Amino acid sequence: MNWCFLPRLSLAALWSLFGGDWSLASASPAPAEPSAEKSLRNGRSMPTLGLQVPEGPDTAIAWATSFGYRMLDIIVNESSAGQAIRGSSVSRSRLFLSARLSENGFQEAHRCIRQSLQLLRVDYIDLYLMASPKKLIETWDAMVEMRKMGLARSLGVCDFELLHLETLKSHGRELPEVLQLKMNPVTWHQHRALLEWCQRHGVLIQAARVFALPAAKAFQQLRSIPALRDHRAKTAAQVLLRWAIQMNFQVIPRSRRKDHIVENADLWSFNLSAEEMHQISALGHESAEGGRENPSARASLDLGDTTLGSRSRELSNPATEL
Repeated sequence: MNWCFLPRLSLAALWSLFGGDWSLASASPAPAEPSAEKSLRNGRSMPTLGLQVPEGPDTAIAWATSFGYRMLDIIVNESSAGQAIRGSSVSRSRLFLSARLSENGFQEAHRCIRQSLQLLRVDYIDLYLMASPKKLIETWDAMVEMRKMGLARSLGVCDFELLHLETLKSHGRELPEVLQLKMNPVTWHQHRALLEWCQRHGVLIQAARVFALPAAKAFQQLRSIPALRDHRAKTAAQVLLRWAIQMNFQVIPRSRRKDHIVENADLWSFNLSAEEMHQISALGHESAEGGRENPSARASLDLGDTTLGSRSRELSNPATEL
């Protein structure tokens, strides 16, 4: 399937393109304003809006921090990102930094986080993400130990399926504070069971790639969104991000363009009504599969070494070894 990013057309232009009628009756009253911060299960909090730092020049970090972003999700170029963070006018204590594990395994995970700390030139990472379920239990045990050592303050996972989270729980492991998923109105129904499980267990959903919609389906269905008539001054991107926030997701749009970074931060000046939320959320309903388990996931489940208490002694000096 070909994916593309939703263009930055105004909602009025999109509605006119699809033959919309601006004279339709107003929607129902807007719901309560979401908070600018999300509470995590461990008692910490993180900004509701962040920037997923793109590849390329470091200017995106400088622009983002100058326009009020306080959460940065760093997935590439940690060294240059660290330089940009140090050059920012915002102190480290006011920033929420997220990074991710590049190798799985107990010792490998410890080595990776220490390398990230060195490249970023920071003493701790606010949210450390496990990007793959390979060696699931073994690697997760390392992640938990990193937090106990003060190297990471909160833990998360990326694109895990329900099976992986239930496996952590069934093996007596604590659950992550955050689950990062590719999430948008067309595809969110496919994760319905996973989202409900996370809500019950206090796992915050971090919505990545909110703009990455299957282009043909997105544009064909945009004409049905009431928000296109009531928020004509806002772009489609802003409405999609606002939808995600009102779904109680944390959002991390990615951009290297200054105008987009500024635009994406303007999410608090409008609300989507309950009816608008319903209509936007229904975009992918016909293609939803209800979050059924991937049959191949269980067959390929890799727990790694599940024994506790021995691996910490294998690290000669985990706080300083590089």
